[in-house]
Amino acid sequence: MSRFRALFASVCASLWLSGCSLWPAEDNPFTTVESSSDFSDAILGVYSLITWITCVVGVLVAILMVYVLIKFRDDGSPGNPEQVHGNTAMELGWTLIPVVLVIFMVVPTIRTIFEIADAAPDDAIEIRVVGKRWWWEFEYIEEGIITANEIHVPAGRPVNLLIESDSVIHSFWVPRLGGKRDAVPGRINRMWWTITDEVAAGETILYRGECAEYCGESHALMKFDVIAHDDAGYAEWLELMKAPPVVADAAVREAGEEAFAAGGCIGCHALTNIDGAVARIGPNLTRLGNRRMIASGTMENTTEHLASWIENQEEWKPGTSYNKLGDPRFDGMLIPVELSEQQVDALATYLSALQ
Repeated sequence: MSRFRALFASVCASLWLSGCSLWPAEDNPFTTVESSSDFSDAILGVYSLITWITCVVGVLVAILMVYVLIKFRDDGSPGNPEQVHGNTAMELGWTLIPVVLVIFMVVPTIRTIFEIADAAPDDAIEIRVVGKRWWWEFEYIEEGIITANEIHVPAGRPVNLLIESDSVIHSFWVPRLGGKRDAVPGRINRMWWTITDEVAAGETILYRGECAEYCGESHALMKFDVIAHDDAGYAEWLELMKAPPVVADAAVREAGEEAFAAGGCIGCHALTNIDGAVARIGPNLTRLGNRRMIASGTMENTTEHLASWIENQEEWKPGTSYNKLGDPRFDGMLIPVELSEQQVDALATYLSALQ
């Protein structure tokens, strides 16, 4: 009996701890039970309804089972108990009650499916989302802005996402903002939501996202951020992204641009302040110094981490090295070359200064 109690206590503790891991969002940014958008509200509404119905059914079944076990327990009397052959009321009950419960769950589910499948409002911000190996590219269609691994949006305004892939199947997912959408080569899937959290003036709110479809070696390292601003903060960010970044220190700028050219970075990366740097094989590096993370959420954005990333991507994210000869992505392109330690430091310092 003591062993059974220990096992029971362990199971209960595990369930309790797993439940605690779901919230709050400050401790678990990938929680799915703390909604921050209208899309997520709709899904959680159905989720909550089904959860409560399931809990009530579970409790009633448990009570009924305990009643039956006690009422019809073996009392030691000789012979067989009275045999029952059919009970019309009971059979109708256990048939009709589940049907009614399923209807209660199906109707709001179908209504929610149609609700979140509706076209985005006319005033929605359109962002093209492209799943890469293994990072995310975001293109603000009307504004002509291209960035990587960070989506900046205003709270309270609809955002329409046009999701696709240029390689393999990925899945775009921001747990607090909505459900998953596959990013499929040759196909555009759509999803839209409006952030319902209130953002204070001059502040931002961070939501973490990730790829939810196994896509290769670095699938688990394919993360991104959604950053919500108030209206003024979003407008300021747009103006910032449209203006070419300026590196005030001439020595840092010259050494960095020289290393950028020597390393063949122009063959893969776009950078608005360098003529001809418009490639989209790798992430757009414009204002890289402003980003919170680099390498698609793999490491904090510091000059030291940038230098380490430039020297050896494979150490941080397997399968992402740009020095893989024979990779079809580089057909006809300038293949990056090895940089000296001084050139790596100069390039990392320059990219960090792009703010």
